[in-house]
Amino acid sequence: MKHLIVLACLFLTGLLVVQAQPGSVAIIGTNHFPSKKFNADTLYNILEKLKPDIILLELDSALFANTFDSNFKLKYRSKETEPNAAAQYKQRYPQTVISYFEFENRDAYRKEQGIRQAQNII
Repeated sequence: MKHLIVLACLFLTGLLVVQAQPGSVAIIGTNHFPSKKFNADTLYNILEKLKPDIILLELDSALFANTFDSNFKLKYRSKETEPNAAAQYKQRYPQTVISYFEFENRDAYRKEQGIRQAQNII
């Protein structure tokens, strides 16, 4: 496997892009929603430079299933940066594996526990 890309949505305002080496792991921190300086096209261009074999999106498993169909095409036009960039990359490179990373049903757990997620703090 050449590269493993983890799109960790860490709410970072900036990011560092380095040339990935074979067998390496690259973590890209993004905002979930586009801004003037960073959007789905920006992220797609980064993916084009890194050429990942695997893309892991920080998405709840249920949300992932509701976002992508079995061919990893978007079921709807997402407002979030990561699904749009990943779907565009998958369309061009169909051999790329796309999956989620997070514990199962994270959002349901948060709701049951009364945990509210802060949105767009930056």
